[in-house]
Amino acid sequence: YYGSMVNRAARISSAGHGGQVLVGEAAWEEVADRLEGAAVTDQGEHALRGLERREHIRQVLPASLAGRRFPRLKTPNLRKTNLPTRLDSFVGRGPELAELREHLVTGSSRLVTLVGAGGTGKTRLAQRFAGKHLTDFPGGAWFCDLTGARSLDGLLTAVGSALEVPLTGRDPLAQLGDAILGRRRVLIVLDNFEQVVEHAAATVGSWLQRAPEARFLVTSRARLNLEGERLLPLEPLPVAEAVRLFEDRARAARPGFRITDADRATVEEIVERLDCISLAVELAAARVRVLSPEKLLARLSQRFKLLSGGRRDQAARQATLRGAIDWSWELLKPWEQAALAQCSVFRGGFTLEAAEAVLDLESWEEAPWAMDVVQSLVDQSMVRIREPRPGCERFGLYESIREYASEKLAAAGASTPPDGRPATGPEAVRAAHGRHAEHYAAFGTEEHLESLRVHGGVERRRLLELEMENLVAAVDRSMAAGEADTAAGACLAAMAVIELTGPFLAGAKRAGGGLELPGLDARQETMLLRRRGRLLQHSGRREESLRTLETALARAREEADRRLEGIVLNSLGLLYGEHGRPDEAREYYEAALAIHREVGDRRNEGTVL
Repeated sequence: YYGSMVNRAARISSAGHGGQVLVGEAAWEEVADRLEGAAVTDQGEHALRGLERREHIRQVLPASLAGRRFPRLKTPNLRKTNLPTRLDSFVGRGPELAELREHLVTGSSRLVTLVGAGGTGKTRLAQRFAGKHLTDFPGGAWFCDLTGARSLDGLLTAVGSALEVPLTGRDPLAQLGDAILGRRRVLIVLDNFEQVVEHAAATVGSWLQRAPEARFLVTSRARLNLEGERLLPLEPLPVAEAVRLFEDRARAARPGFRITDADRATVEEIVERLDCISLAVELAAARVRVLSPEKLLARLSQRFKLLSGGRRDQAARQATLRGAIDWSWELLKPWEQAALAQCSVFRGGFTLEAAEAVLDLESWEEAPWAMDVVQSLVDQSMVRIREPRPGCERFGLYESIREYASEKLAAAGASTPPDGRPATGPEAVRAAHGRHAEHYAAFGTEEHLESLRVHGGVERRRLLELEMENLVAAVDRSMAAGEADTAAGACLAAMAVIELTGPFLAGAKRAGGGLELPGLDARQETMLLRRRGRLLQHSGRREESLRTLETALARAREEADRRLEGIVLNSLGLLYGEHGRPDEAREYYEAALAIHREVGDRRNEGTVL
């Protein structure tokens, strides 16, 4: 035997005393109608160490031993907790539970704040930890739901209700502090603190000073910024755990459901596209009642309509994916809402410099710098920080938040500035897309492209590789808007990366699309032709590459651009040399070398040599 039932049986056994016979609910259902004459004593519900679901336990003795008496069962005293009984299973989070134990049970931390985006499972993790460690807190573990609190009075009322402390005194803050002090080593779980975070110092800060043995576990989408606070950022589940969660919740929705080898890859793609956020995965799994994983994946493009089938006993902010994000959106200041909406134009993350170039918050006089607004959005778990390379920090949005913010930008520019001149949705979208495209087009200037070939150029290329999704988006948006120069700049930057990494043929096609834009600058046209010729060469399309490079050479000569003519001649030399025609290659190389020496271009002279 193995699995959770063995653990539950062992916990029930360890709760009893010598000579005592105990049965759990599952065993009772099997034997209840076959115990004629037995002495049965209902022991009620008990919390079992390490298990989240409480167990209804009965004592069963033969009639001849009915007079035996035993001490109270060796289980945590449920009168010292108000933790809700959870009926579904808990999946994953082993490292986070271990870290919480290290801080709050064996360590010296007295305040730990679980911070993360909505739907990542902060509440459930806090309840799981408190339930597992009831015996480590003689004063009990108390869960305080602050969802409805919007003021200091509301916060105090919610905590008083959870701790079963009638607030009858003149100073309820001090009264609660004394109650917490009287419980000595106690765990207080404060859930959903983000909307009353401005009262953190007056409440949690005060209670920490008043009750030195108390421990506080706070869940919030924003840090409390208190002395001694230890942050535990809660990231989405690992893919494997997200798949397990999906299967568990899908089985509850459709008994007998199993992930087969045939659809495992589909389920993995579903959870990855949902950023492995627990709430989104659970809502998606509930749809298995009527949709196969393949059909579910096909409908993810309409995720907010799809992920709206929460349980009837859930709060509105937990019943739908949109509701979870609405809750966080409403807590943002107007300029933070505008900034988040504008951040939706980025693809694949962005740098602080990109945010400063794209975000337009000038309509609000009280709005801080873009840097401070981005930091505030990070602190409120609406924007995340990633480090794809050591020392290279990038910001990004979870895909669900990005789609939500994009809808807000398209609806009405995210929020109305105080000057009464709100940009309409289409105007706001066009303006944000334009600033985005202009910023990334700058990476395609001749100056920046040359910087990729000098000292530090290797690192600049690596950083540029991280911007590929933004570069492609800038190209597509500029082409759709008919902005030829901007499209060409972004396209040239993208080509510089694609020439090293691929995909070559797709890059050549994209360059071809840029060449068709009316009003394209002659020099940019020649540079695009040359890049396209190189990509076609890498793709094995020698004849097409030759025609494209010869066209680029003709354009350079028409514009009397000697330096660019030399660069194209060098590319033609490369083409002939790679295909075993050294005489023609030498001819083009020598012509290029003469031009580079003529114009004094030492770098390209070295390249040809």
